[in-house]
Amino acid sequence: MIANTMIPATRRPSRSSRTRAPRQARSEATYRRMLDAAEALLTEASFDQVTVARIAARAGVTIGAFYARFADKDALLEALEERVTEAVLAVVSRAIDPARWEGATIEEAIRHYLAELITTYRETRGAGRALVLQAHTDPALRRRLHRLNVDGPPQVLELLRRHATIHHPVPKVGLEVGFLAVRSLLREILLFGETFPGGSALSDRALAEELTRLLLRYLGVRGSTRLRFSDRPKRR
Repeated sequence: MIANTMIPATRRPSRSSRTRAPRQARSEATYRRMLDAAEALLTEASFDQVTVARIAARAGVTIGAFYARFADKDALLEALEERVTEAVLAVVSRAIDPARWEGATIEEAIRHYLAELITTYRETRGAGRALVLQAHTDPALRRRLHRLNVDGPPQVLELLRRHATIHHPVPKVGLEVGFLAVRSLLREILLFGETFPGGSALSDRALAEELTRLLLRYLGVRGSTRLRFSDRPKRR
């Protein structure tokens, strides 16, 4: 990546000391099955309703095997948090890669970024919803999720700030509010299934289109502007 097109990437969180990392391929496969099982169950029920016994049964392991890897259910949620964080940061990394977007329009870049983010939200929906709800009563988790919000999407925000002409009266405020609105809509629609009263659910493609339109129109950005990373960034 070209250094002057992005802010430094966040360091990925390490596995909790309350999680025993597998050392062999077979153990790693079992570990991933337990995470996959918990993720699937969390799409069906709340974190409080999902028991260790249900996770073990869905993963095809014993309860003893679960505790061989995780100190408790909260430790497993921390492992899911790491998985979600890595998935979101991977989307951000691709979104700000100059090699990928040289010559593309701003509209294309933002739409593809949002489309990939929507896919990630869908794939991690159970864990994502559990983490958002748990953060309301867990200050440490809330701080960690806040750091993800600070170190993730703002890199895309920086891309826009450098390469687009923003006609919002206060560009910095507009960028922050715009991305907060997009994040909030993604959470409500994808994690909690909200729709407009009496309306129908949008397809993922339509949702990416509408969020792109919402963000660019709000900021007053010309979506047809092409990204030229070799050019000097725009001044504010």
